[in-house]
Amino acid sequence: MNILHHKSWHVRNKDNIKRVRRDEAKAAEHEKEKQKKVAVAESEARINFLRAKSSNDSQLITYDHFQNQNHVNLFEKEEKGLNITEKNKEVEEEKKKEQEVYEKKIGALKYLVDDELDIKNQPWYKTVGIRNVKKEDDVEIDLKHKRYLDPLKSIEELTGETERKKLKKKHKKEKQKEKDKDKNRTKSIDELRAERIKREAEEKIKAQRLISGEITKPNEPKIEADDRKRKYNNQFNPDFSKF
Repeated sequence: MNILHHKSWHVRNKDNIKRVRRDEAKAAEHEKEKQKKVAVAESEARINFLRAKSSNDSQLITYDHFQNQNHVNLFEKEEKGLNITEKNKEVEEEKKKEQEVYEKKIGALKYLVDDELDIKNQPWYKTVGIRNVKKEDDVEIDLKHKRYLDPLKSIEELTGETERKKLKKKHKKEKQKEKDKDKNRTKSIDELRAERIKREAEEKIKAQRLISGEITKPNEPKIEADDRKRKYNNQFNPDFSKF
């Protein structure tokens, strides 16, 4: 019995109740417009009668004379496109309140999902779709939390840090090279000449030491002083050396 009002065919279903309320409001509005048109037509007839009576005081306007005039058109203003459907808000609010009081008495509003009801106090089967709807702030917090817990994000940050360090070190080396180049460019001609003379003097001293035997060439074999380690010399057997 507790779930019958959720059936689409049940009279207490919230969609059916809304549909009935909508149809009743539409019918009431139509009836109200109809009564208003009748009232306007009657008032216009009275005004026309009074105007005709006041304009001709000497002539008595009889019922037959009034009846011989044009017929009363109840929808004259509507045909001309005039809007006379101004609503009386106070009357509508009173009728709406009376309708709500009546529906509360019969229990029809008990199953409607109104904004006044607290979502936490509703049954679980009414809040399934609502619970899945998240606010924008909650979504943003969830995204930040996921980024914080993402291992790939940590790896990217670490690799990015190392890349930044490498780039910084490379930039530092390039900057130092530029400084050295600038330093070499700023040397004067006298300094360059002095360095060349010093370099030539060092090469000359090194060549003299090499000639005097103080320095041996790297490819030159060393002379062994021990006769037992010397190789065979053909000067001791010149006859065999001819072959």
